[in-house]
Amino acid sequence: MEAISPLRAAITPTDPEAASLRACINDLVGIVALPAIWTGGEPSHIVRILLDAIVHTLRLDIAYVQLADRTGGTLVETAWAAESRNLPLATKQIREALHRRLGNDIRTWPPLVRHAMFGHDISIAPVRLGVHGEIGVMLAGSVREDFPRQTERLLLSVAANQAAIALQEVRLLSEQKRAATELDQRVAQRTKELAVVNEELIKENAERRRAEEKLRALQQQLESHNAYLQEEVDSALSFGRIVGRGRELRHVLQHVEDVASTDATVLITGESGTGKELLAREIHERSRRSQRPFVRVNCSAIPREMFESEFFGHVRGAFTGAVRDRPGRFQVANGGTIFLDEIGDLPFEMQPKLLRVLQEREYERVGEDITHNVDVRVIAATNKDLAEEVRAHRFRQDLFYRLNVFPLGLPPLRARRDDIPLLAAHAITEVAKRLRIHAPMLTQADVARLKQYDWPGNIRELNNVIERAVILSKGAQLRLDIAFADLSGAPVSASLAAEVILTDRECRERERANLIKALERADGRVYGKGGAAEWLAMNPTTLASRLRAFKITPTKPQALQNDSAKVKHSSRASDSDAGHNR
Repeated sequence: MEAISPLRAAITPTDPEAASLRACINDLVGIVALPAIWTGGEPSHIVRILLDAIVHTLRLDIAYVQLADRTGGTLVETAWAAESRNLPLATKQIREALHRRLGNDIRTWPPLVRHAMFGHDISIAPVRLGVHGEIGVMLAGSVREDFPRQTERLLLSVAANQAAIALQEVRLLSEQKRAATELDQRVAQRTKELAVVNEELIKENAERRRAEEKLRALQQQLESHNAYLQEEVDSALSFGRIVGRGRELRHVLQHVEDVASTDATVLITGESGTGKELLAREIHERSRRSQRPFVRVNCSAIPREMFESEFFGHVRGAFTGAVRDRPGRFQVANGGTIFLDEIGDLPFEMQPKLLRVLQEREYERVGEDITHNVDVRVIAATNKDLAEEVRAHRFRQDLFYRLNVFPLGLPPLRARRDDIPLLAAHAITEVAKRLRIHAPMLTQADVARLKQYDWPGNIRELNNVIERAVILSKGAQLRLDIAFADLSGAPVSASLAAEVILTDRECRERERANLIKALERADGRVYGKGGAAEWLAMNPTTLASRLRAFKITPTKPQALQNDSAKVKHSSRASDSDAGHNR
């Protein structure tokens, strides 16, 4: 006869725990299958299906889902209550009762609370949709005192994660479509304006030649602007959220197409600010795992003593402060993709543990001796030369080989100068839309100036400069001259510098700023070796007189810093006010 193992003998087909486990597994399978049901749906459709699923699965007495209002439109919410408990059925009543008990800000609701509501003591378990509840909240309630059990918490967490991913994808797709529609409308509006001007000029027979010249000038201007707008549309939608058409970038994107459909480990290298995380997300979204989580881990931002807990999770009591079980990043990313950013900063003692996960697809949580299997795709990124790190014995050679299965190198922005106009135009549109102002025009002179700079901070630095320029332009001409002012090595137009005429107020402000800077350099000293007078090559008595005239006290370094900040602010305001006089 076949021997019966102790484990098999302990768990019989009628064992309540086995039945409960099977029921939990069935419920999890049902929750995981939700994306197939709500694919392509609107937020309200997703919310209704989610509510029906958790009510049926957990046999709740009350349930409520609310999405954060991002657009100022109608609030998306729905609720359910058991008629058998004589609970109110109106969503508004349930919402108002919850807000009275838990507060108006859904992001601050406690993870579990028991309150007397509608004549019952109800255990309420809110679950945030999104990392910080930025998407919304899902709430489950039951009159049971032991609600929610551990399996019920797991089901709520899985359902919330699935819904958050789906709602985020709906929002991103909606924003992308809206951006494309807005740009098309602007192109159509410009074309309509051109047609109106053309019709008016044809009617002015007396000044036909002048009208034709004016029409040609307007056509050239509008066609140039429309070309930029059309490039923005094409670039924004050509390869997801990656903007660019240069040969260097096309070479990388071709490799992305090749590797995305596989499960191969990818190592992305490149300088800081080149878009390594964006490229990793595109690989994930083009893979068979695109409907599963994309989890980002910044290896340089995790304290050394918390690496193992962050990567693999821990159980309650594993160390001081571990008051509950916590899943690790690999567990959260199971079935999806984990992006290990700044992998070159991974502590040496953690590298063998990561290597084991990559090789054997298994790990143990801190404080637990149970081995867990994991199915996750790994994409790593670094701005370091890992081969050099290996030679310096700061990075394990076997881990490097395991990560470097499919290397992708992102070129710096200085090697993609032909993509700078597209990136700048896209940044202008995004910033103007976010600030709700008219987008200033990007001229050929602006493009030439942007191309002259080497951009050590790459695309991140370019976006910052463009954002400053758009804010300073106030919807008029793009003020790159002011935005470039604080950048070391930024190109300065000689013709622009020669044409700028400073007002008397601006001259005095700049002189005051120069005096303060000299005093700061001299630690507040006016006379003697290393004093401000020596820095300015000025007679000490003359300097003292000017300091009195500007009401500058050299003996208060902190006051000097405050004065310097005021001068910078006032100078920027003056530059903006005087811009029309130059």
